[in-house]
Amino acid sequence: MTNETTETTETMENPIEDIKVEEELLHLKMVEEPTFENVFTEKAKKFAKDLGKIKINKGNGIRRPNILLYGEAGSGKSVFARQLHLSSQNTDMPTSDFYRVNFSASNDVQDLVGHLMPYETESSTIGLKFIPNVLYKAVSSGGMFLADEQNRALMEVLSRLFNLLDYSNEFEVPENNEVIPVHPNFWYIGTMNPVGNGYVTNTLDKALEQRFSVKYEFGFDEPIVDEENMIFNLLGKDKEFSERMMSWVNTIRKEGNGTIVSTREVSDICSMISNGLPIKESIEYTLASAYTPEKIKEMYATALIKFRKVSIS
Repeated sequence: MTNETTETTETMENPIEDIKVEEELLHLKMVEEPTFENVFTEKAKKFAKDLGKIKINKGNGIRRPNILLYGEAGSGKSVFARQLHLSSQNTDMPTSDFYRVNFSASNDVQDLVGHLMPYETESSTIGLKFIPNVLYKAVSSGGMFLADEQNRALMEVLSRLFNLLDYSNEFEVPENNEVIPVHPNFWYIGTMNPVGNGYVTNTLDKALEQRFSVKYEFGFDEPIVDEENMIFNLLGKDKEFSERMMSWVNTIRKEGNGTIVSTREVSDICSMISNGLPIKESIEYTLASAYTPEKIKEMYATALIKFRKVSIS
């Protein structure tokens, strides 16, 4: 049998052993950091619009509601928070900058509020200068503060947030011996992953959870991002290649024995490819910490079918 370049069929049982790969040249331009504001599903767009209309009056003035977004890792919680920040710019209560802390048990209060830094004064003595951190900046400027995976944090850290979540007009900063006014456009968004060893997370303290005016669960059954559109934009608007990527994603989700590749991971893989990294490495670098080497090899075997032109031996 003479070698002939053809498209593989999806019925090949051992693609790595049975074919000799000839990689396609991917003429994809480098793209900027991916944005999602134009690829949300209609339901997600409506949800964001509805949240933008909610205002809370606790007797201390009008504020935006504290929002808790919870669900599986990679289901779109943090991405949706960024969309809320963008959409707020077209309202009468626009938030300023976007501030984010990815919580863990190693975080302390200084990571949120700020710390004192020694410096040399003009008289050559040592003074202390307060260096504000993300929460201080968000509170004072009216920014959005995203507390990502907050149920990983220690309660002694989270307890400093209670008066903010009670819509107080003031925020105490003992690190600098001051009390600062809370900007009326300050917006607090918290996220949390499911509880369990797989996520190394704890249940959220009841007193903290009750301080969220809006709670919403995300899941993969109803994704908030239109992945086809997202992939199309990230892969340089190459229709054929984008369709292959979407087919690969659907295949490993459907036939991968419980494999869940999140929208975030799909975005990362596409971003790496669009910036010149081979498909194999893009898959490995993105998914290596989540799956076994055998599972990664299985995913790549499927990718060989979906993405390559091959020579049949």
